[in-house]
Amino acid sequence: TLFLHDALPIYCNGVPQFFLRGQTQTVKRKFVEVLARAKQTAIQTIERPMMGDTIVRKSRSLRYPFSIVQDRNPNGAAWIRKILAEA
Repeated sequence: TLFLHDALPIYCNGVPQFFLRGQTQTVKRKFVEVLARAKQTAIQTIERPMMGDTIVRKSRSLRYPFSIVQDRNPNGAAWIRKILAEA
């Protein structure tokens, strides 16, 4: 049984692609790019009274983690690495 919350809609230029969590599926590269650019930032503040300062640490991660099982494009690996490396 599929529940509505199991499907994640991703839109690119108004066109939806539904992703089913935990399922392998073939999708267009434009939707992979949207997933790769959907990042979130976590902020941690550490106060150091002995030093008289505060450290702010930021870490970025994918909002919707995914794996690429197969990409037949010979430039695909470099393409996704470049996008994932962007802020």
